[in-house]
Amino acid sequence: MPDESPDGETDRWTTPAGPAALERSVLISPGARASTPWVNAQRILLSDESLGSPQTLQSVRHAFLTRTLTVYEAASGLKAPARGTDDREVLEVAPNLDFVAAATLRLARSTPLILAISHAPRDR
Repeated sequence: MPDESPDGETDRWTTPAGPAALERSVLISPGARASTPWVNAQRILLSDESLGSPQTLQSVRHAFLTRTLTVYEAASGLKAPARGTDDREVLEVAPNLDFVAAATLRLARSTPLILAISHAPRDR
């Protein structure tokens, strides 16, 4: 039987979800209903505040590396972070430096996303 989509129409969300190894995640508005394959998936809020949080980056990175089905909730008005710069000398910068907000958004969008009801930020 087809799954019910968030707008009430029947759809075939199970097929686009694909095998677990693909870790297809969805990017939706906060609180929006996720389709059947993602009903029990973890939800990670992406807001201007959370993008800069090392804990959010850790959660997104973990979901990406473990291929965990994830529902990313993109807050309305979310903007892509400014490109980071670091004025230190090269030898002063740790090799594992992250521009947290940029890394979080890049990883959240780098998995094969199915965009549902979305207010996803666009690159400038």
